Amino acid sequence: MVFASRGDNITPREQALFWIADLYEDTKEIKAHGQVIVYTLHENIGHLGIFVASSVARKQHKQITSTLKTIEALAPGLYEMIIQEGADRPHVSFEPREISDILAISRDREHEKEFPTVARLSEWASET
Repeated sequence: MVFASRGDNITPREQALFWIADLYEDTKEIKAHGQVIVYTLHENIGHLGIFVASSVARKQHKQITSTLKTIEALAPGLYEMIIQEGADRPHVSFEPREISDILAISRDREHEKEFPTVARLSEWASET
């Protein structure tokens, strides 16, 4: 389960989700490995709001935890969890997605070019 938000300036949506596209060529590969990957997107909650007692985050977390049995029953694949406000309660659906849906979030992966350098620095620092 991946929670990503446009308002997260520490772990942007691209960083939170692009690992899926880096690890799997397509959804056929996800299915072949028997994996169920579910992500949900929020438009504006900030990084800390995802993890601390924010009313928005609490509502998202409540919907996630209330549907764990459903998530466990999903066939292998990639899904977006959609949470829509209803008149009486939020409604949750799981929409099948493709790797291209994740990559469509942003075409700009320019910010990732520093990752190999940071990884080498991290390895060097851990050896000393």
